[in-house]
Amino acid sequence: MRIYLKNIDFYIILLYNNFCYWILNGRGLKMNISIDEIKHIASLARLKYTDEQLVKFAPELSSIVDMANEISVLDTENVKPTAHILENVNVLREDVAKESYDREEILRNAPTKESGCISVPKVVE
Repeated sequence: MRIYLKNIDFYIILLYNNFCYWILNGRGLKMNISIDEIKHIASLARLKYTDEQLVKFAPELSSIVDMANEISVLDTENVKPTAHILENVNVLREDVAKESYDREEILRNAPTKESGCISVPKVVE
């Protein structure tokens, strides 16, 4: 089974939609994803595929969703919820005030300057 990085949003939307469907309808069955469902999910992810690609995706996506469905039968009652696999609390450095760069030295490299600041072209109307 191949998952291409550019299609990752497509797969996430597909898994989310089908997971919600299973929860709401109490289904734990194997699922065959139709070409119409793939087209709909692709449109939600703003992706366009050829008919050949859609036909190829159907069994691949069905097997991905089936695998995700298998996870739903696991007993997780005694499993502590986690936000991250590692228990890092705050790995950022201490915020310490220190001497900044010399303004004149920075402005010396700027192509255009105005009122002691670097002047750039307007990009938003």
